[in-house]
Amino acid sequence: MSKPLIQKAVPAVLILILLLSGAAAYLSHRSASGSLDISIEDFTARGSDSRNGIAVAAERIDSGEEGILLQGPNIRITPGSYVFTIQYDAQSNQSCTIAPVSRQDTEALSYSEITLPASKHTASFRFEASGEVESLNLVISYSGYGDFSLQAVTLSRTPAYGRKTAVLCFLTAAAVFAVSRITGMEPQKRKSLLIGFGITLFLSLPLFVPGIHKGHDIEAHLTRIEGIAQCLREGIFPARIPSVWCEGYGFPFPIYYGDLLLYIPAAFRLFGFSVTEAFKIYILLINGITVFFARNLLKTFCTDELGTWVGTILYGTASYRFLDIFVRQALGEYTALAFFPAVAWALARLLKNGDDSFANCALLAFGAGMIVCSHTLSTLMLAFALLLTLLVFYRAFLNKRVWKALLLSAGLCIPGTAWFWVPFLDYYLHADTAIRHTVDELPVIQGFGAYIGQYFAFFQKFIGDASDTVSERMQVTPGLPLLLILCCPLLFRKHCTGQKQIRSFAGLSLFFLLLSSNLFPWNFLARHFRLFRMLAQIQFPWRFLGFVLLFGMLLYAALPLSVRTDKFQWETVGLCAVFYCLFLSDICSNGSYISPYETESLNTSFGTREYLRYGSNLDHADGRIRSDEGTDAVLLSRSAHGLRFSCQTEESGGTVGLPMFNYPYYRAVDSDGNLLEIHDGENNVVSVTLPGNFSGTVRVDFYPPFFWHAAEILSLLSIVCVAGMLLLRRKTESSHP
Repeated sequence: MSKPLIQKAVPAVLILILLLSGAAAYLSHRSASGSLDISIEDFTARGSDSRNGIAVAAERIDSGEEGILLQGPNIRITPGSYVFTIQYDAQSNQSCTIAPVSRQDTEALSYSEITLPASKHTASFRFEASGEVESLNLVISYSGYGDFSLQAVTLSRTPAYGRKTAVLCFLTAAAVFAVSRITGMEPQKRKSLLIGFGITLFLSLPLFVPGIHKGHDIEAHLTRIEGIAQCLREGIFPARIPSVWCEGYGFPFPIYYGDLLLYIPAAFRLFGFSVTEAFKIYILLINGITVFFARNLLKTFCTDELGTWVGTILYGTASYRFLDIFVRQALGEYTALAFFPAVAWALARLLKNGDDSFANCALLAFGAGMIVCSHTLSTLMLAFALLLTLLVFYRAFLNKRVWKALLLSAGLCIPGTAWFWVPFLDYYLHADTAIRHTVDELPVIQGFGAYIGQYFAFFQKFIGDASDTVSERMQVTPGLPLLLILCCPLLFRKHCTGQKQIRSFAGLSLFFLLLSSNLFPWNFLARHFRLFRMLAQIQFPWRFLGFVLLFGMLLYAALPLSVRTDKFQWETVGLCAVFYCLFLSDICSNGSYISPYETESLNTSFGTREYLRYGSNLDHADGRIRSDEGTDAVLLSRSAHGLRFSCQTEESGGTVGLPMFNYPYYRAVDSDGNLLEIHDGENNVVSVTLPGNFSGTVRVDFYPPFFWHAAEILSLLSIVCVAGMLLLRRKTESSHP
């Protein structure tokens, strides 16, 4: 057999084996689904008695004594995914986890502790076993307060493990296929792909540890993924007000903050991955996107291959970017940082190379659209940065072709993102949420700006907050490598004299450094100018450091080769690597790591202040259904966007208050299709008015208005048309070279 034939046959056989293995794993775990009722007697009780199942002993109630209450059933399980369904009564929140009895069991199990809320009576504890577990024990811990009784426990096997194994086999097969294709590429293309992949993995090293650091906003973003996954399971697209938020009361996070790319980790959740694994996959993806767009942007300015890769590393390893990803866990912001280079790339091609082609306009629309659909505040900051760019490079904009291209890009971006901004504006202007009552207040943010000394505190701890006390603050700096690049026009002024591009990029970088600091007069300008009052909604001035990274990278690319010698560039890479390793050391040594497996492991009320119904109090959201005297109501089930309850009223009718906040466009319909009146109840919950002598079920669900659906259709048609035109133009160009 010839060598070329063997080279083709081996990957094909491997791919076939992997695909068959994945299919076999999926089918075997799908057919193995079942449940096992576990006897209460299989649980060992500590400090409890046996009234009404297993309950807390009277002398222990409200003693403040924490510790294990129940442990069991001590059974053996085979590899797979499972769920404990726990039925209980609790007067205060308790917790539940698994206690492995051996090192082997510890390594085989994937799980996270969950809360057993007093407001509920049933909880699901999901976990995964990658190998055989000899002794499986569910542990219920007592908080020290309130009575608790366990009624029933059921262990069920789910097909999630089979789906996950099948996906992993498919991805491995795709990797084998990619490698086989890469080996047949031109050496230069192969080299570029391998370097880009290597840099992506290098930037993602903090992901290859158990769990993830519990950064500032991580629980909010994990809940966003869970909310989207919940909606997708029920066939709802796009997600609008997932009920997983606020312990079932719902929250319109997807309406106020774009979450287009979060559908990717949500899809992995549907395939059986834990929410932590799905989140890590998302960060890996964002690192890859960052490398791709940063490298292509730099190719517009750099004449040398090495310079494009060094500039990419400079941007990718910037201290502030890692702070965003792994400390602040500012998902929307670091997603926007991945697409800022895409916008800059399209603008550079337009202004520098005169590329006003439809493809480049689509690239500009795509980059801006992804930022719009990822982070509202970054959209605001991008608009300001574009305004400054126009002022600095105004001569380049004095061209009809440039403005035609910009208008075409806007014409592509606006309808393409209408699915997000139409609902956003509707809620922003009409929904009675907390942000409507705070947006007109005079923002006072200057004190939150970075201290100038912090820009040079390269060895300050990364983990911290936005405190006024500098010793409690996190590290807020672009990093030493980028700051040294900003000094290059001064240090090498003989080489940089007369180069306006260098002066422009250096000036913009320094301006954004000032804008990010507490020295910039934010409070004065916000008080006197509406533009800065709007910009001050970003809350923390140092968010503008993202543009310091962008323009600093462009400054590096603009430096003449007499400055960017090979020696200079490799020293830059070494400096970036050293400070990256310092970051890794800090986050690994001082990080607080968590591994949430599912929704029940999360605080789903985290980060809900701004978009909560104005005047609502989460402390009073106890999950109970309330009704008038003479009206009986029972909660039957919840769905992603609503719930269902049964009710009986007397002749005079009645009102039922439901455990869900009353946001616009909820609708209550009885089993006969009759529309019932909805109004604000106590604590702004959905309150349904029922007629006299009513007996039946009522479903409350979210029904967006027609113009929301029209915006979704407009976006879909726009995207399809643009993609079709790009394919058609590419086909035409290939047939007429």
